[in-house]
Amino acid sequence: MSIILLETHQKIVRKARKRAFIIHGILVLTLLVAVLFPRISKIENDLIRASYWVVRQHLVDMESRNTLLEILRNKPLSIGQALEVADVIMDEARASNVPIHVVLGVMSVESKFNTNAVSSEGATGLMQVMASTWNKYVPTNMLKGPSARHNPALNVRFAVRYLGDLIRQHGDLKKVLTVYGGFVNSNPDKYVNLVMANAEKFKVQLGGD
Repeated sequence: MSIILLETHQKIVRKARKRAFIIHGILVLTLLVAVLFPRISKIENDLIRASYWVVRQHLVDMESRNTLLEILRNKPLSIGQALEVADVIMDEARASNVPIHVVLGVMSVESKFNTNAVSSEGATGLMQVMASTWNKYVPTNMLKGPSARHNPALNVRFAVRYLGDLIRQHGDLKKVLTVYGGFVNSNPDKYVNLVMANAEKFKVQLGGD
């Protein structure tokens, strides 16, 4: 009889231990969920916010590019040239930290958007790039000829990089435009004011304040 009672007691103990183990496991899982859920929820919310801002920035970029393209299409540029120049301005202006409306302001004053413009000093193209500046920024000898400087996309690309370097060097936009326009040893006010006046008009067209 004592043997039977012992076996029964052992079964009860095993069942109790099994139930205790299950209950303990449930409590641990509940605790883990209580601790981890806020973190998981925060990660999910952060991912949602990050995705939203990526999509929103993409839409803003598309809208800005389309507005820029509309502006360029109303200038003496072909459709292909306008498309290329718009893409270059968007990419290079962001990479070089140059305001897009300032690029347009310079382009307007320097060449009036004429890709074939040549100054008396030998500056060429949309941004009136000098040969010395061109040779400094162009990476290969294949693009050193005068005809290459008239290429709208290339002309704008290297001119914006030059503007970006001037901004990093001088900071002050008036000084940047003074150097860019070649008025270091003369009165730059007329040139600078004209560029900034045109830039402000483009800023409004681009949707800026």
